[in-house]
Amino acid sequence: MSISASEHGRRGRVAAVLAVAVAVGVGCGTLGGDPPTESGLPNRGIVPWTLVEVLRGAWLSSWVFAPPAEPTTPGVREPCVRVERISGRDAVVVYAAVQQDGAGFIGRATSADGIGFGAFESVLDDPDAQAPHVAVDTAGRAHLVFASGGAVFHTVAGADGRFESTPEPWAEPADGEEFGSPALVFDTQDTPWLYFTRVGTGDDDGARIEVQAGPRGERTVVLAGGTDCRDAKGDESPCWDGETSRPDVRRAVTATGRTVYRMLYAGGRGQNSAIGFAAAFAPDGPFDRYAFNPVLEADDRDYTAPSSVPFGAGYLLYVGLEGARPGVMLAVDTVGAPSETWE
Repeated sequence: MSISASEHGRRGRVAAVLAVAVAVGVGCGTLGGDPPTESGLPNRGIVPWTLVEVLRGAWLSSWVFAPPAEPTTPGVREPCVRVERISGRDAVVVYAAVQQDGAGFIGRATSADGIGFGAFESVLDDPDAQAPHVAVDTAGRAHLVFASGGAVFHTVAGADGRFESTPEPWAEPADGEEFGSPALVFDTQDTPWLYFTRVGTGDDDGARIEVQAGPRGERTVVLAGGTDCRDAKGDESPCWDGETSRPDVRRAVTATGRTVYRMLYAGGRGQNSAIGFAAAFAPDGPFDRYAFNPVLEADDRDYTAPSSVPFGAGYLLYVGLEGARPGVMLAVDTVGAPSETWE
């Protein structure tokens, strides 16, 4: 499934056109070129993903949030995206850990099309907060979980949309552990389920994804590193997701009305990272991997921190690229008719 840099460029130019169709809600049958048998098929938002390239001045750019070239440009890490109703229309809202002008905070930015975002406004002034994830309960209250100092914290938005400044720790690691990159989901009974990456210190104790019900609940491993992988010849081979991390979990409803818990995650092997998909019918699993993982990878990029939403006539997938100069890219899936809905 590896995609070359030249193929990224060709497919990205096509994706930019498709992304406009997604933004304005044009049906797949009007895109021109999709065979009827393909455009009429249900699309669950798993594959295929195509990177968007945006014309910025005279250059095509793959970045929705580009790596900062100067201190006034925000450095954006680990996005969490949602679709929210603003002024009577659906808008894409991204929450992220932002570094700008020497200050760190959890920021919120909005977009009418999922590509061009306004400036970030701070919703939590905490320079140590990382990896925000926002979920809304049945009462309409917005809940934020984030990582800080190896633990995971929880807080609730006030009437002004900002999050309270006295967060409570929901998951505190024991000696030799570290928790990070949380995700929060409310089940059909409005019980909160907290997912997070757990990293140990043992040689064979790599990153894995765990879940607990509510604050300080019993922890359960829902997705450990892949095992028993084989190459095309059938020989034993290291798994592409020997370590699993950075879950983005959403409660969705399928075309048949069944509740499913969708997980996009970062899978790693050594220095390489790609995006995988897994799903379960219960919030605590078992989560089954998609048979054709990874769903987004490249020869020359290490994707991480996925976050996805249905929007318009397709699905949007935002992925982070880490490092000293972080950034966020966007991929779209508009093949077929969207068949699953979630926040």
